[in-house]
Amino acid sequence: MDLQMPIMDGYEASEKIRSGELGEDKKDIPIIAVTADVSEKAKEKVKDGE
Repeated sequence: MDLQMPIMDGYEASEKIRSGELGEDKKDIPIIAVTADVSEKAKEKVKDGE
């Protein structure tokens, strides 16, 4: 999952997956995030699940 995608960023896509909006069977699939953003803000946002 790229965190910085053009239409829907990885944060939003991950939230949709985890919410069950795409199906209960997909709620718990592993999500691996990839980004070139090394800022502390990005690191905290990922850790906090914001």
